[in-house]
Amino acid sequence: MEIRITLIRNGMTKSGKEGRYISTADESLCDEGIQHLEVRKKEGLYPEVKRLYASGTVRCIETAKLLYDGRLVVLAKELSPYDYGDFEGKTHGEIKDDPHLINWALGESDRLPGAKSPYPAKYEALAAFERIMLECSERNAGTVAIITHRQVILSILRERCTPKLAYNHIALEYGCGVTLVCDILTKSLCVEAMF
Repeated sequence: MEIRITLIRNGMTKSGKEGRYISTADESLCDEGIQHLEVRKKEGLYPEVKRLYASGTVRCIETAKLLYDGRLVVLAKELSPYDYGDFEGKTHGEIKDDPHLINWALGESDRLPGAKSPYPAKYEALAAFERIMLECSERNAGTVAIITHRQVILSILRERCTPKLAYNHIALEYGCGVTLVCDILTKSLCVEAMF
């Protein structure tokens, strides 16, 4: 049995439009973010699904309800965004020369100043993803959408997909995503499409 899992990045918020890093701040979608999702929905970009999951943030729940017409959203709060710590709410231009950011971007530091370690959040998100795949297999839900955050999606791609690729280069704009095919017997996961 195969399951098609579509991972969709949440729609744009006011802070996102301004290029600000947000993680723990919980914002609603901005008007432009809503319009962008509605246009993409009318274009038929988002697949029909039997089950719908979302991170517990307002922006993900609003995205899920907008894209899937108020359908029941199963919350998976473990799919939360990673903590930006002291850089929360700042733009890249404001922090680009900060040595802490440079060390973090080069992999020389595992967290940003004032941030919690990303590892527990990453492993909770990966465990939640595994749980979702199991639930969908048990319920014969062959098509699933998960509305979550860019870093969560990239972690799933890096840690679970074959072949192993460097997915850091993926822009993954607001409202965009990737469809994965999971073979339940072998538990293999590969990318079918990106949008």
